Amino acid sequence: MRTSEPLHSIAERHPNVGRRRQGLAAAVLLASAALVLSACTATSPDPGAPASTTLKVGIASLSDGDATDPAKASTAGGYVLARQVFDTLTEYGTDGSWQPQLAESVKAGKDAADWTVTLHKATWSDGTPVTAADVVATVKRWFDDKLPPAGSMPFIDPGKVTVVDDQTVHFQLKYPTVTFPEALTSPTASIVPQGFDPGKPIGSGPFVLTSNHPGVQLTFTANEKYFRGAPGVDKLDVVSFADATSEANALTAGQIDVASDLD
Repeated sequence: MRTSEPLHSIAERHPNVGRRRQGLAAAVLLASAALVLSACTATSPDPGAPASTTLKVGIASLSDGDATDPAKASTAGGYVLARQVFDTLTEYGTDGSWQPQLAESVKAGKDAADWTVTLHKATWSDGTPVTAADVVATVKRWFDDKLPPAGSMPFIDPGKVTVVDDQTVHFQLKYPTVTFPEALTSPTASIVPQGFDPGKPIGSGPFVLTSNHPGVQLTFTANEKYFRGAPGVDKLDVVSFADATSEANALTAGQIDVASDLD
């Protein structure tokens, strides 16, 4: 069910949001939590059709260097894009502990070097199913292309990440690693489809990237087939501001619904 909720009540229920400095925090919390805020813009070209809702999020700031490849994300804009378009196998919950995301479960075997990941039944935004082969291809891509996740997860042996069945992947690590599930929460560890093209990023996340004006604005539309349920807004605009002051001014002027980075 869609709900309308003022920003102050969200902040009261999630006090840590105001303390986070990266622009992705508010965008992820508010866009992925299936909330439609009372301040959102609602428009309908046809008076008889349901109004579409747009959530406008300010960020300080987007960059010309924001990556559309989640494995290369290193900026606030890159992380926002990764979190909206893609899924990681695990994520951090509101209590600070890891929990499954695209994975349905992540379980250790005989020791902490032996892990089995079972996937939710999900689809890519083009309608094709997410499979264990996509996970294996993603991991091999990290190591074959020497992408950042390869350096941050030296315990993974890409040659020993194998498909068990369409929904199950087995990881035999180089050495026991009890923090393996936590390592999979990073936006750079997002799962991508086989043959992934950063120029046309297809993901399994709650939104689909529809336009990218580097350093200016990112525009997303809702992925109605998202396996966790469609987002509570039809469109998400992430708008860049030079600094937190100009972002705050835009918020008070009603130009944006959410300011993700305030002093």
